[in-house]
Order: sequence, then C-alpha cells, then structure tokens
Amino acid sequence: MPARVALLTAVLAGPALAAPPLSPTADNTAILDEINAADPTITTTDLASIERLLAAAELAEARLMAAVEMKHVADQLALTATARKVAYARTGESIHLCALLAAAEHVLELPDVPATLAAEATDLRDETRKELVAHPDAACMQPSERAREPEQPPEAEQPRELSKSAEMQMPAQRHSRARHLTIAGSVLLGTAALAAIALIPIQVRRVRAYDDLAALLADVEQAGSRIPEQAQRMRDLGAVGEWTRAAKIGLGVSFAALATVGAGLVVGGRLRSALTRARLTPYGGPQGAGLTLWGRF
Repeated sequence: MPARVALLTAVLAGPALAAPPLSPTADNTAILDEINAADPTITTTDLASIERLLAAAELAEARLMAAVEMKHVADQLALTATARKVAYARTGESIHLCALLAAAEHVLELPDVPATLAAEATDLRDETRKELVAHPDAACMQPSERAREPEQPPEAEQPRELSKSAEMQMPAQRHSRARHLTIAGSVLLGTAALAAIALIPIQVRRVRAYDDLAALLADVEQAGSRIPEQAQRMRDLGAVGEWTRAAKIGLGVSFAALATVGAGLVVGGRLRSALTRARLTPYGGPQGAGLTLWGRF
C-alpha cells in the first residue's frame, strides 16, 4: 500500500519532480533547455514555472558580469536576453526589461568590445528602452525619459508699476557695481606699482654685473690672456645678465598689463558712478504716467 501511494504521488506531481532544480554549475545548454521549458512558444505542455525561468536568467546574468573573454560575454548576453524576454512576455513586469537594459549597458561599458557584439548590445539596449516607454514608473527609467504631461504655456505677465523702493534699489545696485569696479582697478594698479618697484633692484644688479664684466675684460686685455678663474667669472657675470634681462621683460609686461586693466576698471567704475548720480526714469500704470527724477548729492 505505501508503495502504491508513493507511485500515485509521483504521477500526480508530473514534471515538477521529474525536472531537478538548475545546478549553479550547469552549462549553457542546460540553461537554454530551462529557458525553452518555460517558453510558451516552444513548450506547449508541462510549462516550467516562472521561478525556474528566473533562476536560469539570474545564473546567466551572474556569469555575464563575471565573464572576461568576449566569446563568453556574447554567449551569456544571448542567454540573458532570451530568458528576460520570455519572463516579460509571461508576466508583463518591467523589472525584466530593467534587467535586460542593465545587461546590455554592462557589455557596452566593457573594454575592447568587438564591433559585432557592440552592435548587438546597442540594438538590445535601444529596443528595451522603446519598450520601457510603456512603463514610466519603472525603477530604471531616467527622469528625462519618464512620460511627462504637456507643459502649459506661461501666462502673459500683466504690466505693473514699479514701486518706489524698486526704483531706488536699481541705482543703488549700479552704484555698488561701480564701487566694486573701482576697488578692483585700484588693486590692480597697486600690484602694477609693486612690479615697477621690483624692477629697481634687478636693474641695479644688471648694471653692476656689466660694470664688473667690463672691468674684467679690461684686465684680460691688458694681460693678454685670461686665467681659469677669470673665465669662470665671465661666465657667471654673463648668466647674471641673462636672468636679469628675462626678469626685466617679465616684470615689464606684467606692469603694462596690470596698469592697463587697472586703469580701465577705475575709469569704468567712475563713469558708472557718475551715471547713477542723476537719473530720469519714466513710469506708467493704471493711474497715469510720468517721469521721475532721481538724484544723489
């Protein structure tokens, strides 16, 4: 009797007991068989459960993320795409499209992807994004890709009369900008002055070096020959002449640039300040129109 009960149970359980769970070490053929067993377009009877299909999809995805050789990457991408498309067809859940999109983008981010594989991943990514349009609330949808309601045209602003405080603030802001320009120009002029002052000791050192060199040349000419110490001294004085010349050029250019910009800013600031001392401002509103004379004394 117990043997008959066990046999009847096995018959009623059908393929659920006949097909063992997918092993983590299963090869690609076993994964594909598991996917086909859950695909209603291939298997018409004893369709495998969605859980077994997802187990096969997750195994292919894990191997895809760990794959290094492009051949293995291509194989696992194909298995992942097949499994997730079947899962989406059976459930209609956007999570399968998001997983498929992640797999395609992972392949495109790998280095040295062959052109054929890159084209396949690109097509897969683009097709998946088109299908995700029907799922605006999917977790993988970017804010810019979500369906948005049409924007309403902005309402036309009604003309309004400027308040007295606003009229007073506008010249005040211009005066503040003018003051900032004047301060910035003054700082640049001060820096230019420092560059001019720095030229003085450099010029003094340059003149002394040339005087020493002239005296040394006179001694050599009088003696008719030069000793090694005199030759080294001449080279040292020549080096002094070179670096003082470069320093003079650099400081001179800096002085000219700083002085020019600084003077321009100071002049511009004073002109702005002068313009804000007296202003004639028109105004208009429901009660009438006129002119406002604003002055600063």
